[in-house]
Amino acid sequence: MSARTFVDTNVLTYAFDDTDSPNQNKALARLAKEKSTGLPVVSPNILAEFYNSLILPREDARGRRVAPIMGAKDAGEAVRLVESHVQVTPLITRTVVREGTRLAQQHGMRTWDAIHLATAVGAGCNRFLTADARFPARPVQGVVVERFVPQRRPGR
Repeated sequence: MSARTFVDTNVLTYAFDDTDSPNQNKALARLAKEKSTGLPVVSPNILAEFYNSLILPREDARGRRVAPIMGAKDAGEAVRLVESHVQVTPLITRTVVREGTRLAQQHGMRTWDAIHLATAVGAGCNRFLTADARFPARPVQGVVVERFVPQRRPGR
């Protein structure tokens, strides 16, 4: 069976963060690896979160507020670029929302994270790539959650 990987927002964000070259390179290499086994999968919600992650101010490792990764125009272009290299699943359905809320309750997950996981299940994915440690460590309905572990920068 070939790998079918659902990619979480944070991995895409690392791939476009020019201020963090080690993790950007790691994310780009991982996305290229996923593309070599079949198109990575995202949802429209992931694309919307990705856009927001690029344009909104963020916090650094010390909790200080830092500038957005890029402006709105460039972020829109980044979303279009990602769309051309992934498979975008259809919009989430009531079934996905129901399953997502069930997973949230069962695994103590945040609702949107659980909906992303339910979307991956519904899309027939067998892996879920994320940098978020709050996802379950064991497989969920045949989907293995694989941690994309960012590299720590010196001095952090």
